[in-house]
Amino acid sequence: MLPTVKNSMKYIQNDDYFNLIERVLKLAIPNVYCWIIMFYAFFHSWLNLLAELNRLGDRTFYRDWWNSLYLDEYWRTWNLVKYLFIIFSLFTFGVFVIFTIL
Repeated sequence: MLPTVKNSMKYIQNDDYFNLIERVLKLAIPNVYCWIIMFYAFFHSWLNLLAELNRLGDRTFYRDWWNSLYLDEYWRTWNLVKYLFIIFSLFTFGVFVIFTIL
């Protein structure tokens, strides 16, 4: 991937947008592979290792995001850890602050 990025610099300097688009499309497939590998490494490997070390019974880190019909459903299901963190910490803290001010 790095040689392709280095070779695309001459197209940026020469304002050759056709070849620049070709270089971006050439990087699309390796980029998708990197995303899939990082998803597997983080969600399956790392979080399961941490759950085993902490003896957590519920190891649900994501739900069936591939069946999502709408964008809001996708964002709720693809990263359950982040979604629950936002709901339980930020949202409840915000509600607590609002009700203590009133």
